[in-house]
Amino acid sequence: MESNMNEDKMLKFMKILVPVVGVGIVLTTVVFALSIATLVKVNKGFNDIQGNSIVTANPTNPTAGP
Repeated sequence: MESNMNEDKMLKFMKILVPVVGVGIVLTTVVFALSIATLVKVNKGFNDIQGNSIVTANPTNPTAGP
């Protein structure tokens, strides 16, 4: 009798635990995806800023700008 009650408690616990773990995994995946997307966007913007600030010098007169 007591064994049957323990099995029922375990079954109820698993019915709650499985969706909670599933939602946790989904939320963790979403957070990681947004973090990676943000880092890629920031890195792309940083590279654009770096690329725009590079000034090529005249090889015959290094002090003269473009």
